[in-house]
Amino acid sequence: MYAIYEVEEWVGVPPDRVYREDVDLDREVLELLRAALEAKYVEGVGFIVAVLDARVVGDGIVISLGNDPNIYYPVKYRVLSFEPFRGEIVKGVVTRVDRASLTVNIGPMDGRVPRDHIMDEYVEIMPGIAKGTSSGREVREGDVVRARVMHVSRPGRHSSFIMVTLTMKQPYLGKEEWVEAQAAQG
Repeated sequence: MYAIYEVEEWVGVPPDRVYREDVDLDREVLELLRAALEAKYVEGVGFIVAVLDARVVGDGIVISLGNDPNIYYPVKYRVLSFEPFRGEIVKGVVTRVDRASLTVNIGPMDGRVPRDHIMDEYVEIMPGIAKGTSSGREVREGDVVRARVMHVSRPGRHSSFIMVTLTMKQPYLGKEEWVEAQAAQG
């Protein structure tokens, strides 16, 4: 699910980015936040897709502890995040078919559909194609599919990425033409 969060925190800005004639402090802070946050996972917020805007809301302070030369400003900013939730229905494009699973791009990240969750039948895997042996239905790279999020593993000590496991076995899931055919049948 996509969400927009408004955040207020102190942001450290290097002095060389502050003490210039033509400095736009809001723009400098926005660039720093984008470099630090975009394409990263933040606990409680999700995968940061974009920092939308940033505004300095007060005077800067210098912290005299250690060797930190930064000037810290109170900043309000908004981020667009994506965090898949268990049970959520997502739509994506199949980007890879391998012998164990499908890889489905669901926006800013990929999800994985294990072989036994592609269809309600045995699935034969060929290069770039997953085919049901009973029905003959096929899923190919480039196909648009609808899936349900089964599991989301968050980054932790041993892994720095999010792993999303999907299923397409339930009614009204799978390749778009399958979903349309089920809806037409009632």
